[in-house]
Amino acid sequence: MNKLILTVSSLATLALVTPSAHAALIVYEGFDYPQQTGLATQSGGTGWATTWDSISWRTNSSSFGEISTGLTYSTLPTVGQAARNENDFNQSFRTFAPQAASGSYWISFLVQKDNLSANSFGISLFDGGSEKNFMGNANSDKFNVAGEGANISSTTVTTTVSLFVAKYNMTAGLAHFWIDPSLAGEPSAATAFNGAGGTGFTAFGFDRIRLGKFNNGSGYLDEIRIGTTAADVGLVPEPSSLLLLGASGLLAFKRRRHVRALG
Repeated sequence: MNKLILTVSSLATLALVTPSAHAALIVYEGFDYPQQTGLATQSGGTGWATTWDSISWRTNSSSFGEISTGLTYSTLPTVGQAARNENDFNQSFRTFAPQAASGSYWISFLVQKDNLSANSFGISLFDGGSEKNFMGNANSDKFNVAGEGANISSTTVTTTVSLFVAKYNMTAGLAHFWIDPSLAGEPSAATAFNGAGGTGFTAFGFDRIRLGKFNNGSGYLDEIRIGTTAADVGLVPEPSSLLLLGASGLLAFKRRRHVRALG
């Protein structure tokens, strides 16, 4: 009995002192800027080498009949506002440190469309001036992934907030994509919307991100994360969550032991 209590207690203590499992959060942008602020020259977030370069994207504002706060999804940590386009055929870029065409990268962001009859709205990765892929709503009424051979169209777009997650294994040339995965841990390949086998693509380096709005597509983008692990993009609980789990397990065990003693 004492050994079991020690084990559960030790797990809780380990969760308290063990640092986050994040390997390398490359960039993060939560658009924590004042409402109705053009993105040009904005420099929030982490990991970026430049500011946003275009005022044609802005933060949302309830005075325009928009949502008055940023997007949220389950227990994903969020801050600030969301990014919203102002006019058609607009894009905004931001640069970060060059990433090699090897290893694995995880990308996540929140997306909410407000016009389902329009398309071409989402995020692209660039290598300098060359677009390497697109993630979002590229055409029709589906979420899409396109570029470098990974051309996929699946999962119907709705007007609710969706969490888009991508894993690019550059070394193997294999990509997996998820829409609205659980935040309880790294999602399995079997639950990816392009299937357990994934989709082959040509590995690419990248150093810029683009927010893109074309063909009357409209809506919000928020909580952009790029890293090298699932934990970096919000898919693995923080140690504090594990601590609560360990503590609750210990309390439950003590209650059961007390009940047995009374019986």
